[in-house]
Amino acid sequence: MTSKQQEYLKLESRWMTALRLSEMAAEAAYQSGADQASVSTHNHIQLVKTQVHEARQLSQKAETKLAEAQTEELLKLKEEEPLLATSQQAVREETEEAYLRED
Repeated sequence: MTSKQQEYLKLESRWMTALRLSEMAAEAAYQSGADQASVSTHNHIQLVKTQVHEARQLSQKAETKLAEAQTEELLKLKEEEPLLATSQQAVREETEEAYLRED
């Protein structure tokens, strides 16, 4: 697992902890009669959940595009490989011919 993936997992864990704490705070505010604070907290929680969901979707799209680009690059390199081998063979043959002509 890469360090970026580990960082992501830590961030995800902290996000879930913060979310649970915020929900507990909203419930405590409601239980203590601070209805406005509870409603406000719930609204903020929903807003943040929406933003995180959108960020996850963007991240998934970016990962998909990266995978596609890497696949295309590999295919391109695979197509160029025979051309490179042919080119190297031609250079070798020219070198051998030039060497033989000198004798």
